[in-house]
Amino acid sequence: LFSVFFSSGADGAESNFWSQPWAFYLGVAFPCLLGIALANIIARSVRLSPPETVAISIECCYQNTGIATSVAITMFDNVEERAQAVA
Repeated sequence: LFSVFFSSGADGAESNFWSQPWAFYLGVAFPCLLGIALANIIARSVRLSPPETVAISIECCYQNTGIATSVAITMFDNVEERAQAVA
């Protein structure tokens, strides 16, 4: 929600998060959903317990996304480029 708030023009800009084409939302959601599905399938195939399966899914999907965001932030020196990389 934090990212949606700031990327949707919370700073007074005239942009609207929900005005993007459907392919944008599919492109954003698909890697996350695919990561969760594959993590669950692989964890279950090696007979991990349900709590371990949830932990693997969170690690694969959300924590790796946080690492990628951190890398994107550190790659750019210009504040405007940095904001575009994260938004």
